[in-house]
Amino acid sequence: MKIIYWNTKKNCNVAPLREILKTEEPSILFLSEFNEKLNNYIKLDISQFGYEHLETPGCKRIIVLVHDSVKVNLCIQESFFTMLSMQYFNEKVNIFGVHFPSQLFKGFDELKSILRDFRVKVDKYAGDSLYACNLLIGDFNSNPFESPLLGFDGFRASNSNMVRETIIRNEGRGSTYINPTWQLYARFNCPGTIRYNRPSASSFDILEWHYLDQVLISHKLNKILAEYNVSIIEKVGALEFLDSRKAKVLFSDHLPIKFEFRRKSS
Repeated sequence: MKIIYWNTKKNCNVAPLREILKTEEPSILFLSEFNEKLNNYIKLDISQFGYEHLETPGCKRIIVLVHDSVKVNLCIQESFFTMLSMQYFNEKVNIFGVHFPSQLFKGFDELKSILRDFRVKVDKYAGDSLYACNLLIGDFNSNPFESPLLGFDGFRASNSNMVRETIIRNEGRGSTYINPTWQLYARFNCPGTIRYNRPSASSFDILEWHYLDQVLISHKLNKILAEYNVSIIEKVGALEFLDSRKAKVLFSDHLPIKFEFRRKSS
């Protein structure tokens, strides 16, 4: 199973989208910040690659393309996320495509509040991390090590699949999520999906590359998977998404993120 998310930054060139569908053949492709020309192409031409556009009323920030071989159910739709569900062998898997506000428009504390509220909704609509197979992918507009994602009063997403399943802070108790995107910090080149100077949090921030696009998985999903891999798409076929010599992202200001996984045999 393969899921890809790409913030297109209103890119109007259909070649990257066509190449992803044709070469990568994801089961599900989430797109955000899409140009109307790209939207028209999606409505007219993606069927040639075996895809359909799944309408997401209530969530205008994300487009969902689903391969004909995959059956998904449309669930809760809200401003910042779309929720799908599917049967993966004999397990129900809940899949969230997300696109949260940028730090250009929301302060750091406000973004943490948004992610905290989102965690409450995930637990309500899909189930707790310990008991439901949940997968979240998209533009969180926060790095994995920052408090909106990592903190107890944020989403509580850890950097290790060995993390305690529940943590306690003062009088509160909460389950955690696993964030495999941390693995990408081991990469020598291009450590991130977007390159820019972050506008908030710290005036002394010297980071250039950021992992704002990430994958989070619940403990229940982690336990049923034999293996999984998260990666950044820098090239598809002959099409370059990154000019590594200039450290410049092409077509968009984000690189697509890909998550592949395989279930343990019964």
